[in-house]
Amino acid sequence: MFNLSLNPLQLLPSRRKVAALRRRAAWQAAQANRITADWRFSGGSSSDDVKGDWTTIVGRARTHARDNAYAKKYLDMVVKNVVGDRGIQLNVLPKDSNGTIDTAAAKLIEDAWKRWGENPLYVDMAGRKTWLDSQQASARRTARDGETLVRMVRGADNPFGFAIKFYDCRVLDIDFNLHQSGQNQIIMGIEVDTWGRPVAYHLKQTTSNSVSDDSRTGRHVRIPADEIIHWGVEEYEDQIRYMSWMATAMVQAQHLGNYEQAEIIASRQAASKIGFFTQKTGDNWEPDSTDDDGKYFQHIEPGKVPLLPRGWDYKDADATHPTTAYAEAVKGFKRAVATAYGVAYHTLGNDLEGVNLSSIRHGLQDERDMWKVIQEQMAQHFCRPIFRNWLRMALLTQAVPLPISKMGKFMADNWLGRRWPFVDPFKDAKANEILVDRLWRTNTSVAGEIGGNYADNIEIANAEPTPPQPPATDTGSNTNGQN
Repeated sequence: MFNLSLNPLQLLPSRRKVAALRRRAAWQAAQANRITADWRFSGGSSSDDVKGDWTTIVGRARTHARDNAYAKKYLDMVVKNVVGDRGIQLNVLPKDSNGTIDTAAAKLIEDAWKRWGENPLYVDMAGRKTWLDSQQASARRTARDGETLVRMVRGADNPFGFAIKFYDCRVLDIDFNLHQSGQNQIIMGIEVDTWGRPVAYHLKQTTSNSVSDDSRTGRHVRIPADEIIHWGVEEYEDQIRYMSWMATAMVQAQHLGNYEQAEIIASRQAASKIGFFTQKTGDNWEPDSTDDDGKYFQHIEPGKVPLLPRGWDYKDADATHPTTAYAEAVKGFKRAVATAYGVAYHTLGNDLEGVNLSSIRHGLQDERDMWKVIQEQMAQHFCRPIFRNWLRMALLTQAVPLPISKMGKFMADNWLGRRWPFVDPFKDAKANEILVDRLWRTNTSVAGEIGGNYADNIEIANAEPTPPQPPATDTGSNTNGQN
């Protein structure tokens, strides 16, 4: 029987039940229960997340890079693979109105760029870094701190009228925030307009090169955004400060380093064969020495076993190290750390055991694809703005004797990142030869991929002396010297 006296609304489930039903029907990754209770998340903006952890992450990343072998290896890999020993190379291809490449102008620009880049007094306001040094410093600092901060100085005292100045990213005051309705906002030291575009950077004015709290003067220097290069990897849309590339891997890499250290110490103790003296009743006995706390110790020499008096005994403290699980545990740690860094395990861990040519090639290809991504980011956000500002000043000063009215034509810069030796060089070289023959690739792209410049190669080859021809062989003579 139905109870017709009930209000129909009473038949509906309560708000709490509806919420519970909705929660059970949600994505598993969003469910809140005892299993996911320790799964932390942030509901704020990326700027809030960065601001709360940035200073700690940068400080730990620097300590980590100094003290942890795997962190140092990763940073060395970034510098070696993104920049290399020659740097990201400039290749200028200015074209005339008919589409023909102006090779004369290209050579003038590239030669002048090389002269500027090789002289640290031209490149660096502090006079310490060449252009190659600057690229390597930028790659290392961006990977470690998450961002590079550079000022472009127009009108510098050198023939090109241009130089750069590196800053410690901590001088961009992350605690300086100013919100004004309808006006530019200052977020973590960066002044942005209503669209979020940087307008200026507010750097801490310090009394020394240090950026510790005791060196602050309480003032900021406002530098227009068109003078600053501030680059990092953006992960979120509203992100304006960048996090260390090592942040994800740091905890596991720290555990790995501490585990190895603990195991090494335990192994040293096991190798030292320590033990304890015990006494029940018996003769009085004085050991060789006592320490400051009055505890006994006995000098032990190889091949010599001391004779203890009646009533004394010796107990081994047998620390069985290294354990049999040590090698596999370390491999597991290393794989996790390598995955977080985005590099091949066998490269980070220097472990080629059980690796064959096919697996090396597959692992390296994936890793090198990521290096190429970073190279392109660095070319776009670091190399290109520096080159184009340098070119503008070089044309104004006539350090590059070309008309400034054609500056747009000359800003046809391409950047060639380093490439790597082939795992199977003969097969890859033959494949490139076929691709070039069929015009699916060019000699320029192949030369750039292996770190060369095709035009330079032709010029150098033409300048080389012709090798002497081998003496002609008289094929008409017989073995007996008779005709």
